[in-house]
Amino acid sequence: MPENIVFVHGYSVRSLDAYGQVPRLLATLSQSGQNFEIFLSAFDSLDDEITCIELAKALELRISRLEAQNKLSVKNAAFVCHSTGAIVTRRWILDRIASKKDIPSHFVSMAGANHGSTLAQLGRTQWAQFGKQVFDRSPSGQGVLTDLDYGSRFLLDLNREWLKQENNGFLSKTFCFSMVGDDNTANEKMFGGAGAVFWQVREIGSDSTVRISGSNLNYRMLTFDGGSTSPQLEVLQLKSKVAHKILPGVAHTGEETGIFDSIKSLDDKPLKELITALAVKSPQEYKDLSDRWDNENNDWQSIQANLSIDQSKCKSTIVFEARLPFDKPVDDYVITILDENSRAKTVSSSIMKNQPIQNNTNRSAVSFYVDYKTFSGAHPHILNLEIDRSPEKIQYDPVNYKVPQVIEGLIMANEFTYVAITLDEAVFHVLNYAGSLDLKAQWPPLPKEQWWVE
Repeated sequence: MPENIVFVHGYSVRSLDAYGQVPRLLATLSQSGQNFEIFLSAFDSLDDEITCIELAKALELRISRLEAQNKLSVKNAAFVCHSTGAIVTRRWILDRIASKKDIPSHFVSMAGANHGSTLAQLGRTQWAQFGKQVFDRSPSGQGVLTDLDYGSRFLLDLNREWLKQENNGFLSKTFCFSMVGDDNTANEKMFGGAGAVFWQVREIGSDSTVRISGSNLNYRMLTFDGGSTSPQLEVLQLKSKVAHKILPGVAHTGEETGIFDSIKSLDDKPLKELITALAVKSPQEYKDLSDRWDNENNDWQSIQANLSIDQSKCKSTIVFEARLPFDKPVDDYVITILDENSRAKTVSSSIMKNQPIQNNTNRSAVSFYVDYKTFSGAHPHILNLEIDRSPEKIQYDPVNYKVPQVIEGLIMANEFTYVAITLDEAVFHVLNYAGSLDLKAQWPPLPKEQWWVE
């Protein structure tokens, strides 16, 4: 067990009881001979001006002060994070790597919103704002909610950098774990039928707040440069798998099934698995635990495979981001995912209701939530993307790309996939002189280059 255990809570928390009985139960272990100190973090995520980047910097101020006072050794510390606390802490770890400072020995994401939350946009709606004003007149944390929205600049940058640092070996000193439940009914029970009005509060394949795929620290980022001379889909993913555990019957919050709130003893499953993770001391122990979790996840997934698309909790998420050269965003494009015979129907049947979701701030990002079994059954896929602008304006080459067989599809079960597409902005053409050219025609539109002509 590490010498120090630091708990980091999530969005909208206002008291230290957010950690439930977990600190007290762990303290009994410390008193029985396993010596370690427990620290509880507290921060305000509901200030509309505060962002996750600012929270990460504030965390560094407090941790560095404890280090200077010799009260905490980061390299011998485990950070146990719930929900939004996971992305704040991951940002802090990356900042520490950049500053060449010690990073934790263990990082445990408990229902971490590592790729965002469906509830983020719900929290930013006029209805939610009205409710806050009527009932308690408090701010709702618009800055943090913006960061939590699928495809936010914060999440895109965080997860891209995390992949690179992991693959470069800079995270090798930290044992990373992610755990998440599959009970998507908890919010329904708490808010009395809210799912009938707000579908976000009981999304299948989530713990009622964070998707299983959205918590998973195993993910991939694909890039496609449509303007290159030989466009290819490049894949960036982890070289080594992160230990990930799906906890059946566990929810994000709530006294009955919440991943923290429901824990009453050391034998309760979430805490038991947490203690097992914290006890890992070697790469072999880490692999053994990861393999066990994989086997248990596979058993869970085999059950889901026999259920209908509306009942199966085995889902995946894809976030597309379309941009132009020089990192110019595009927010008026149409993207279609086809099967190898260029048919959309076989793929569209896998897309869940209320999809896709466009990011409220980074309008170039659009996410799709899909049933894994149905979607993967249509592999290999073809990506088709076109900018939705009138022909009188600047022309753009459409993207029509068949995913190679060597890539096992765009997605994996219960995982997140990011696809960044750069389009060719046709604002400059060089044409071969030919008698067929109309030299007097004015643009726009620009005359098409010969290789465009069918």
